[in-house]
Amino acid sequence: SGEGELEIVEKRPWRVRVQVQASGPVLAVFHAPRAPGWQAFLDGHPVPLVTANLGAMGVVVPQGTHEVMWRYGPPGLGVGLALGFLGFAAAGVYALRGRRHAVC
Repeated sequence: SGEGELEIVEKRPWRVRVQVQASGPVLAVFHAPRAPGWQAFLDGHPVPLVTANLGAMGVVVPQGTHEVMWRYGPPGLGVGLALGFLGFAAAGVYALRGRRHAVC
C-alpha cells in the first residue's frame, strides 16, 4: 500500500543486499528463482520469503528505511562438510595404524 525506492548495496551470486526507503508497506522483490537454501533478512533479522511473480522471492518491508538481504546457503552443506571431515580423519587414522603394524 506504499511506495518505495530500492538501491542495490551488494550483489553477489550467493547474496544480495538492498536499501529500501518506503512510504508505507511494500514488497521488495529479488528476481531469482525461489529454491531451497534461500533465506531473507530484514535489518539483520530472518523474515519469511514471499513468492512473487510466479517464482521470484519477495520480502514485505514496513514503512521507513530498511536493509533487506537475500542469502543462499546450499542445503546440507554443513552435514556434507562434517561427513567429509570425519571420512578424512578416519582415513588418516587407518593410514597411521597401517604404518604401525608394518613397522612391528
